[in-house]
Amino acid sequence: QHAYTKNYYFSAKGNDLNTGLSPAKAWKSFGNTYSYTFKAGDSLLLNGGDTFSGNLYIGDKNFGTRLNPLVITSYGLGKAVINAGNSYGIFCYNNGGITISKLIIKGSGIKSNTADGVYFYLDIKKAKMMSGIVLDEVEVSGFGKSGIDFLAYPSDTSRSGYRDVLITRCQSDNNVFNGINLLGSYSTKDTLYCHKNFYIGHCVTHSNGGSGIILGQLDSAIVERCESYNNGLTGGGVVGIWTWDSRHIIIQYNESYFNHTQGSDGDGFDLDGGVRNSVMQYNYSHNNQGAGYLVWQYDGARRFSDNIVRYNISENDSRGHSGYYGVVAIGMGDTSVNSGVHNVDIYNNTFYKNKIAGPNSDQGPAISVDGKNITGIRIYNNIFVLDSTSRFAYIRYKSGVKFFNNDYRSNKAFWITEDGSDYYTLAAWQTNKKQEIINGKRSGYLVNPLLTAPGTVGTLGNPDSLSRISQYRLLSASPLINKGLSSDSLEGSPQTTDFYGDSLQPYHAFSLGAHEPQPVHYAPVARFAAANVCLGDSAAIMDSSLHALKYQYDFGDGSSDTSARPIHTYAAPGTYLIRLKTLSQWSKADSFQQKLTVYPLPDSRFSARWMPSANSFLFSARDTTLSGY
Repeated sequence: QHAYTKNYYFSAKGNDLNTGLSPAKAWKSFGNTYSYTFKAGDSLLLNGGDTFSGNLYIGDKNFGTRLNPLVITSYGLGKAVINAGNSYGIFCYNNGGITISKLIIKGSGIKSNTADGVYFYLDIKKAKMMSGIVLDEVEVSGFGKSGIDFLAYPSDTSRSGYRDVLITRCQSDNNVFNGINLLGSYSTKDTLYCHKNFYIGHCVTHSNGGSGIILGQLDSAIVERCESYNNGLTGGGVVGIWTWDSRHIIIQYNESYFNHTQGSDGDGFDLDGGVRNSVMQYNYSHNNQGAGYLVWQYDGARRFSDNIVRYNISENDSRGHSGYYGVVAIGMGDTSVNSGVHNVDIYNNTFYKNKIAGPNSDQGPAISVDGKNITGIRIYNNIFVLDSTSRFAYIRYKSGVKFFNNDYRSNKAFWITEDGSDYYTLAAWQTNKKQEIINGKRSGYLVNPLLTAPGTVGTLGNPDSLSRISQYRLLSASPLINKGLSSDSLEGSPQTTDFYGDSLQPYHAFSLGAHEPQPVHYAPVARFAAANVCLGDSAAIMDSSLHALKYQYDFGDGSSDTSARPIHTYAAPGTYLIRLKTLSQWSKADSFQQKLTVYPLPDSRFSARWMPSANSFLFSARDTTLSGY
């Protein structure tokens, strides 16, 4: 802390007539904060274990910087509790550079409270950005709106908003609306976004009336290692973790489960209206009332395109929607200029469903597609295991969705509905709808994938342990190992790891599903070293290549060699460029080159000149390029 900054202490045993500048002279309530102007680097320290009734307001004259923030946190043992009653817990208005950590913030309950728990609100005009905000180890519950809320609504509708925000190790539960919420003003005709660069990690959102985590009007974010469950208790159109009207969003390594809805959705994860260039990967969804993974465009959104769903696992999703709503649901309700779902790759996922009884026993298909303007959708390398319903896909209209190289396994008959017709064999679907066709050849499998123990995972409760879900690994005898299509060959976005974190080096053979069990085949790296020589001496090549199976040397004088460590003698002095090309067992190549100089033979002749003034001879070697004389 800088010398000019101050610590302000709060204690249940304090007194508001104190200075607040030491634990012994702590304030008792937040009343003095309304008359103080806090500076960058100042700290508001609440005594751990104490409960403070009231509301903490940080106005637009109080803010820090990213490197020197205004800090609100607990001191001593444990977390301090803010009992907000029927109002907000902490309200930050038109400011940034704030760190809030190690606090418990409680509202009075969902029936009487009508505010947000931690509330950042921005209404500055002319596209003003506030940055450097950190929320860490904050627990928020019992608020009538959202637990953690970032809103930006300037009256001129410009793109004011928040950027460079970290939300880590927070919990938001039992709020009327959403657990973590991010919104701002926007226009479907604009190319700009309100917010930018958010990181949400290791957070838990559960038992909220709305969604767990919802991100809107955002450019660039990562949501990872989060747990979202039992949301949607009172609202409709809710999802465990989702984004809309955003781009460059990565949702990965999360567990979303037992989410509900009082209307539509109730999904685990979702890329929704207007989302572009975003990815859902390495997630585990299970037992959601709606889809495990939703890909959807709504009325009036910006264009939806260029998204990816890969290396995810779904267990027993789509429990409350029959017929058209699948474990992966693709669709649209938009008839405007930006209508449609475009250019989505869905690959190397593993989907499992078994039969259950009870109020949510309705079964949706594995894949559902609903909309008349859906183009460029590629679904490949996925495993569908259905022990509950035999409909693998419901494609309501003729669309630009292509299936290839997937495995369809069911304890019932094969069944797919597309554009009003039912197909009960893979061959009939291939013939009539040209699905599962690659370069004119039939693809697709109807085999048991030999998963280790599908359907037996249930709730993990710890996204850091997703790699322990061994039940969806392929057994060594699986017929789907090394039978996958490479995303490289399909001009997709190359992937570097599977669901379990195993490396996927370039050019290796892919498998189907979220597990890539085959040995890693690395691309070759060509490297060697060669020292300069004199004419007549042999040049020895010292190989340091990696993963090379074959070698091809070109010595620059018309000679070549295919050994790993060749020895070559040059016939004339000069500088030569040696080129090496290496090949791996997958016939992928790498190259490397280095110059080598062959010096002429040394000339030992010299001259001698008498120098009378020095009474001596001066000897001069004719060859001045030698290293020793």
